Amino acid sequence: MSALAGKPMAPITGEVNDQHKVLFHLPSAIASQKPMLMSYTSSILSTTVGFPLDSLKTRMQTHSFNSAFQCFLYTIKSEGYRGLFRGIAAPLVSTSFSKSLGVSIYIFFKTPVTEIRDKYLAYTKLRVDEHPQRNSILNNIPTSLFAGFLSGSLVSLFACPFEFTKLFSQIQILVSKSTASAHNSAQAAPKSTLRVARDIVATDGLKGLYSGYRYHLMRDSTSTALFFTIYETFKMALGAISPDDGYVQGSSIPSGPIVIIISGALSGVFTWATVFPIDTVKAMYQKDIVANILRKRNGEERLPLRKVKIQLFNRRMYRGLGPSVTRSIIGTVVFFSAFEYLMANVA
Repeated sequence: MSALAGKPMAPITGEVNDQHKVLFHLPSAIASQKPMLMSYTSSILSTTVGFPLDSLKTRMQTHSFNSAFQCFLYTIKSEGYRGLFRGIAAPLVSTSFSKSLGVSIYIFFKTPVTEIRDKYLAYTKLRVDEHPQRNSILNNIPTSLFAGFLSGSLVSLFACPFEFTKLFSQIQILVSKSTASAHNSAQAAPKSTLRVARDIVATDGLKGLYSGYRYHLMRDSTSTALFFTIYETFKMALGAISPDDGYVQGSSIPSGPIVIIISGALSGVFTWATVFPIDTVKAMYQKDIVANILRKRNGEERLPLRKVKIQLFNRRMYRGLGPSVTRSIIGTVVFFSAFEYLMANVA
């Protein structure tokens, strides 16, 4: 009998398959950190696969390109294929660790958040005796939202410096070419992630690494809440209506991986489409910071920072959405597929 039979597929739990299916056993000293280790491994894969699209997204948000293809061709022509992976060192460390930390914090908070909900908000809890599958899914939504919000908020404290360093690396050549001292700036632009971070600190101090943090916090708290909630909701709902034998009807294809892929893709699309205007404002604000750092480094005066408002119905806010959504779909599917597989097959 499939794990799907008679109940929705469980959300992120870390349950292990039968012992004969286990790939290997973690040493007892680190077994308690299994969610973090498995999510870190999965995130390295998803970050590497999606990074070129993330680079195109950032360039389109901060500069005027007519299409993603034009941006791609310009990047290849001016920087070579290496330009698509410029700044990947920081996210390979930070994004992977941030996501693994986020998963661990999310799992940690789900239990106390559920207890608080049941204790103090019992009157809002749906009855579970009439439609247990449907109600368990609906009852999971507020828990996932709040636990995800807390997770994203806490992780942003760690992730912001690394992400700003990544953005600096991605756009510094484009920005330097638009300044008066373009040639000198382009020649002096630091190449390594560590040199970029040092340059930011040397110019603006440690607080420079947190440039645009309010936008980062707003984006990550919202996106993490939606990310886990949408994924778990669709996974549980699709699992509940899947055939009891665990296979796609009329075939020998397991339904579990299909459910994970669909749920991950939908989570990636809806999450990024929702928070993309916030991400655009963050990128535009940080672009001005990058320009001022380059100007100061070349002995020029800083320019006033532009005031950019979040406008949900302004097309300018969605420049680069195509590459971003594509990257999000690919990255999310890769992440959850690898994560769920490792969680189920590593003891």
